[in-house]
Amino acid sequence: MVKVLLVDDDPVVIRIYRDGLTRLGFEVATAADGLEALKSLRADRPDVMVLDLMMPKLSGAEVLKFMRAERAWQTLPVLVLSNAYMDPLAQDAALLGAQKGLLKVKCNPASLAESIREVLGGQASSENIDQLLAASHAPPGDIAPSPATPPTPEPSAPEVSRSQAPGSPGPTPQEPVSEPQTFSNELRESARQELATQGAAIGLGLVHSFQAFLAARGESERGFRLQDFFRKVHFITAMGGMADHHHLAQMASALEALLYGLMDKPQVLEPSVDRTTAMAVDFLQQLLVSSQKPRPVANPHPLALVVDDDRLTNRLVVSALRNAQFQAQATESPVMALELMREKVYDLVLADIEMPDMDGIELCKQLRRIPGYERVPVIFVTLHSDFATRAKTALSWTDLIAKPVRPAELAVKAVMHLLKSQLPG
Repeated sequence: MVKVLLVDDDPVVIRIYRDGLTRLGFEVATAADGLEALKSLRADRPDVMVLDLMMPKLSGAEVLKFMRAERAWQTLPVLVLSNAYMDPLAQDAALLGAQKGLLKVKCNPASLAESIREVLGGQASSENIDQLLAASHAPPGDIAPSPATPPTPEPSAPEVSRSQAPGSPGPTPQEPVSEPQTFSNELRESARQELATQGAAIGLGLVHSFQAFLAARGESERGFRLQDFFRKVHFITAMGGMADHHHLAQMASALEALLYGLMDKPQVLEPSVDRTTAMAVDFLQQLLVSSQKPRPVANPHPLALVVDDDRLTNRLVVSALRNAQFQAQATESPVMALELMREKVYDLVLADIEMPDMDGIELCKQLRRIPGYERVPVIFVTLHSDFATRAKTALSWTDLIAKPVRPAELAVKAVMHLLKSQLPG
């Protein structure tokens, strides 16, 4: 029987995946964080590791770095569960020798079991290319590929079990004890039922956790409250993915990445990040209590236009949007931006407020007169120094983000407004 070491900091997610993999014929050991995972490697001697990348104490990439420096664990097959908005972390994992990457929002125990068998059996992946990270195994020194065009993953060689003597045959990937598609359907229906009956309570718990973080005093308490808040969002990401509730999973996944980036310094949030997080929590609560059935994402690679007379800002914003799976382009001219918008409809527009010839507010007024732009979300980019003033005077159909732009915050804001624009009404 193949032994799997499952590493994740959320106890509910651990339970769901442990029970699912056990039902499918695997022996499962678990670890709640990176430090515990390193101890479990020696105690449990697994045949394969499934590793969440975003964890407190030690990230998944840090765990991999330690493993690959130890001779005993240099060839242990590792599958990473990653977040679509944490591409640099996933690329680090690839360079450290992870055999396969799976997106959290598209993974469940049945699909994970299939991937484990493929890695141990040396089979080519049967998954759609957009389900895999751009961070498939690449030799050290290779340039990481663009997240927008992930390469076809190479089949992994079979690995030798750590629990067997050198030279003995590796573990034989067992066949599932139940029909995988049936099991996937059961998981999806169970997750949907959980969200339907407990969605309001989950949303209220998320709000309370965010409020507790804001009210925390001292760095130690803020750090503890932030971790609790992060875990609640992490759970929503997993449940949304299992239920095929793509809007919920995508929104939670973006917020999860933002919160993870704050963990090193859990200080009081900057006004822009505070406002963005509060809006994201409100939207997640709305999705959780909504009676609407899960719907597929309208466009997996939406179009975004960035308008700023500062070339460096344009490059930074475009890069951040591309990491958030947008197809983004930029112009320094508001007049050119209007011409581009007359040629095609973008799903999102970001504009600087202070620009020569035409400011962002006037640009926004004019684009609203272009057919197809009645509901397209517009996000103004403004300086930290005037953020509070601008926020008070922002029009109802616009939003703000502060310069210098934080990529994870921009991902949350862009995803949130894109999904809101896709909802009826």
